[in-house]
Amino acid sequence: MTRPRKHEPRQHQLNVRFSTRELIRIHHHASLTGKSVTDFGRSVMLRRPRRRRRREPRLICLPDRLLQRWHTLGNAINHFAHDLNARDQLDPRALAILLRRLRLLLRRCFCEHFEDDATIAPYAFAPAARTQLRKACTNLVQIADRCRLLGLAPPPSLSGLIRRLRALLNGDQAAHGA
Repeated sequence: MTRPRKHEPRQHQLNVRFSTRELIRIHHHASLTGKSVTDFGRSVMLRRPRRRRRREPRLICLPDRLLQRWHTLGNAINHFAHDLNARDQLDPRALAILLRRLRLLLRRCFCEHFEDDATIAPYAFAPAARTQLRKACTNLVQIADRCRLLGLAPPPSLSGLIRRLRALLNGDQAAHGA
């Protein structure tokens, strides 16, 4: 007597090639589950796919003119830090001007990150933007540290900008190694 027909016959075939190492792993995994290679492969391929945990981050690129402004402002902050280290004197007026320019540029480039009730979608900075933000943050931290070494309290606006830049950089979800 012949075997009875299946209710849902399998009429389609899928051919997949594997390297020797991959085939050994498949046989090993199938044996761990107690299934044949065919049944194991079918169960793995028919498994319900998992949703990705998060959306792909939105890439934040700055136009060339804004990158140039970041570069110019970064150079000015760097120059201020060098002067502060060389003379051990803080020029509060020059620092206030630099911090105001930086705050305005931050708001112009990343206004959605300054709103308190905003929910920020995942983002990643383009390498050029990330570099400029890191340089600016590093120089501001150096200025704050130098102020402390001189026995001066860093201005609250300086500390606030460092916090903002760090928050922006911490939210950066760039691909590993980018």
